[in-house]
Amino acid sequence: MKIELEGETIRGHYLLCSIANSSEFGNGFCISPKSNVLDGQLEFVLLSKFAFWKTLGILMRFFLKKVEGSKHIRIVSFKKARITLETPLAHYDGEPVDVRKEINIEIVPKSLYVLCGTEYLHHKGAKTSDSHTA
Repeated sequence: MKIELEGETIRGHYLLCSIANSSEFGNGFCISPKSNVLDGQLEFVLLSKFAFWKTLGILMRFFLKKVEGSKHIRIVSFKKARITLETPLAHYDGEPVDVRKEINIEIVPKSLYVLCGTEYLHHKGAKTSDSHTA
């Protein structure tokens, strides 16, 4: 696999290459402790191959939020990346999917709009920029 970032190229064979926008997958499995959905970045979490007997210790690092410091785990922040795969296969939410050999990823700031009714916003105490009063 080859990952091209702004100013760096990473090459290698990884057991796991995950792209994180938040810190947890769920149920306490902390894939990337410093990931933040509001920071305008994504993180690659690269898990290199390791001896089978290290499995429990590496899993515990994820649950204890101590992945930094492991020689088998590397986390790299980015805004734009190109991944070139040797085998065009990926998993989306745990499901295997055939993909192209080249995958381009880019953060597009403020590109997601969410619509909800004003009743919901008022119930949650949110202020709207375009709220109207009767």
